[in-house]
Amino acid sequence: MKKTFSIVVAIFAVSICFAQGLNDVKINELLVKNVSSTTDDHSNHTPWIELFNSGYTSANLAGSQLTYICNGDTTKYLIPKSDSRTAIAPQGYIMFYASGSTNKGTFHTNFEMSSNPQHKSATIMLTDQSGNRIIDSVSYDPSAQRADVSIGLLEVDADSKTTQFVELKGITPLQSNNMDEKVSKDEIFRTEDPTGISMAVVAMAVVFVALAVLFILFKFTGLGMQAHARKKDKPKTSASALAANILKGENSDLSGEQVAAIAMALNLYYTEKHDTESEIITINRVAKLYSPWSSKIHTLTKIPRQ
Repeated sequence: MKKTFSIVVAIFAVSICFAQGLNDVKINELLVKNVSSTTDDHSNHTPWIELFNSGYTSANLAGSQLTYICNGDTTKYLIPKSDSRTAIAPQGYIMFYASGSTNKGTFHTNFEMSSNPQHKSATIMLTDQSGNRIIDSVSYDPSAQRADVSIGLLEVDADSKTTQFVELKGITPLQSNNMDEKVSKDEIFRTEDPTGISMAVVAMAVVFVALAVLFILFKFTGLGMQAHARKKDKPKTSASALAANILKGENSDLSGEQVAAIAMALNLYYTEKHDTESEIITINRVAKLYSPWSSKIHTLTKIPRQ
C-alpha cells in the first residue's frame, strides 16, 4: 500500500513539474518567407518556428502539439514522444521547420506556413498533450511578410518587461531577439558598484537620517507636552493670597464695599468653622466588657433572715 502511494505521489510530482515547465514555453520567432537566409538540416530554405523556454526548469515538448490555422484550414502536428531532443533546457531555444513534409524527421511539421498575399490572417498555437489547453499562440498577416525578415517577441521596455510580437531588424535563430538589448537600471548600478559599497553607504545614510528625524520629532513633542502639563498644573491664587493682594491695594479696580464684603466673608470662613459639624458618631469598642448585672459585688453574701 505504501509503495503504491509513493508511486502515485512521484507520478503526480513529475506531472506537475512537467506541466510547469511546458507553461514557460513561448513562441519566440517566426520566419514565414525564407528565400535566402537560414537552411534546415536538408539544406533547404524552409519557413521555421522558434520556441523559447523562459523558465528555469527543463521543458519537454514530447506529446504536445503545434497547430496551424490559415484560410479556414486547421492542421495539427503532434511532436513525437520518442525523441529526447524535444526537451528544451532552461532559457533555451528549439526550432521546427514548417516544410509540410512528414518524412523529414521530428523537427519538420506536416504544415507549411503560407505567404500567400490573398491570406490575411494565420495563427500558430502551441497546445498541451490533450490539444485543448493553449500554452501560447501567435497571429500574423501572411500577406505582410517580407522575404528573409522574421517576426518575433521583442522586449520593448527592459524595466517593465513589456514584450510585443513585431517585425525584427534581423533574423535571430536560436538566440535572443533583442539585438539592441537595453541594459536595465539594476544592471547599470551593478556595473558601477560591483562591490556594493555605495549601496551600503546609501542604505546606512538613509537609516541614520530617518533616526535623526524621529529623534527631533519625539524630542520637540515631549517638550511641548511637558510645557502643556506645567501650564495645566499651575496653582491658582488662594483666597488668603487674594485677600492679601486686596489689602495691599494691588487690585485697585475693586471698590471699598467689595473689599469689605470679601474681608467679612474671609473672616467668617476662618472663625466660624465650628458651627458646621460633621454629624458623624464614632463608637469605639472597650478593652474589657463590664456589666453591673454580672458583677460579684452585687451578689448575696449573707443568709437572709427567716
